[in-house]
Amino acid sequence: MSDFRYHIATLVAVFLALALGILLGASIGQDVINREQIQTVQRADAKIGELTQNMQTTAQQLTQTQLQLSNYQAAVEAILPTVISGQLDGMQVGILNLYGGAPDQVQRTLTLAGAQVAWQADLVGRLQYVNLDKVSQMEQLLGLPATTSNSTFYTTLTNAVVDALYDPNSPNGWLLNTLSSDGLLTVRREEQIKTRSKVDAVIVIGGANQPETADQTTVDRTALMRLKDDGTYVVGVENLRVTVSSFPVFQTSHVTSVDNVDQPIGQLSLVAALLGATGNFGEKPTAERLIPPNIATLLAPEASRLPHPSTQNAPTRQTEPSSGGAGQ
Repeated sequence: MSDFRYHIATLVAVFLALALGILLGASIGQDVINREQIQTVQRADAKIGELTQNMQTTAQQLTQTQLQLSNYQAAVEAILPTVISGQLDGMQVGILNLYGGAPDQVQRTLTLAGAQVAWQADLVGRLQYVNLDKVSQMEQLLGLPATTSNSTFYTTLTNAVVDALYDPNSPNGWLLNTLSSDGLLTVRREEQIKTRSKVDAVIVIGGANQPETADQTTVDRTALMRLKDDGTYVVGVENLRVTVSSFPVFQTSHVTSVDNVDQPIGQLSLVAALLGATGNFGEKPTAERLIPPNIATLLAPEASRLPHPSTQNAPTRQTEPSSGGAGQ
């Protein structure tokens, strides 16, 4: 009987020892897990602190850069009237505003530089929204057959509009009245300006803020190519921040362009472009340079700068300060 009791006691002791071992093991294991979790949290906290410090440093640097940029823009704006005053005296310019951006800045810049805006045309709608009831009549007046495709019709229509705008003696003057009555076009001509048969240059304002209005294959490219084919000196411009940029169209059409004409530095580049600078200038990734490389020579005092091209229909393009350039 005592052996049985001893056996039972032994089993109980074994089970108690096993239970105690399990409890101790679980406690020790939990401590190890807790220590690892605490170390992980501490490392994450240190990393967060490092990232927070980096973000604060970056924010301070950004604020400083923005302040420097603001001061830089203010300085350029302050000297702008003096630098460009009289640079474009005698030049007559037309403005074709495709999407309604930046006409005030362009007008102000041209006025400060002494240029005369002979006309400004705003495509307040889009040419592809021509009243269908008038399409047949327009096709007939434009000399197109009734079977003309939409693409051909709108290309011909755009060409006719550009002709009527660029040349006041164009037989397509009726078209401007028709489009104006439909609310698709607004044209302002300065009657007091004694306009030559054609203006010296045309500034095309691109850059759409509403993607659905952008029609850069039918209207924009056709208008640019028509002006260039007619020997017009063309400069394309747009605001710095637009939803749909016209820069790709300007570049593929080989038109000198400025992508920040709403900024003082862009207005300097516009005047330089009208004096003959070539290239794509501005702050966007698509620009080649911020400003023309020969801007100092182009905007130099009258006694030392290059010959003024304002009396030429297609100004001489300059690529380097010391040498003349070819046409665009």
